[in-house]
Amino acid sequence: MKLNLKTIYFLLLIGLFTQACQVKWITDYDSKMVNEIVEVAQDVDSYYAKLLSLTDDNGEIQFTEEYPRKSFEAFYQDIDSDLYGIMLKNQSKSLNTFSTEISKSILQDYWRKYKGDLNSKETILQIHRNNFTKNFEALLKAEKAKNETN
Repeated sequence: MKLNLKTIYFLLLIGLFTQACQVKWITDYDSKMVNEIVEVAQDVDSYYAKLLSLTDDNGEIQFTEEYPRKSFEAFYQDIDSDLYGIMLKNQSKSLNTFSTEISKSILQDYWRKYKGDLNSKETILQIHRNNFTKNFEALLKAEKAKNETN
């Protein structure tokens, strides 16, 4: 098979073009987002750990002077703002559907749904704490996977 000069140039041009043009299917990895997710996950876990430490033998929350109900309400609002910020940052990035859906679910399907946890029993608090752990792990895995694919 004889290759002429035009064919060689054409093949070189195709090779250069395919190397220069990459199709992206997901957004870039964001180490700041990973740190923020970890910080908020720790805050949520701390919130539940403190609530669980206040339960009595019947599994009821007994607020104290050191940990009054109002302090948990303020802590809740701070975490709500942080979760909303994570969701907005994920929404603002193109090609970030999976992380956006997980962060939206954490905020709307869990955090805001569980707002009444200040009246919950110990077993419910444990279940909710475990649900958050699993969802934050999924969000972290989604973010870290971007580092492996980019």
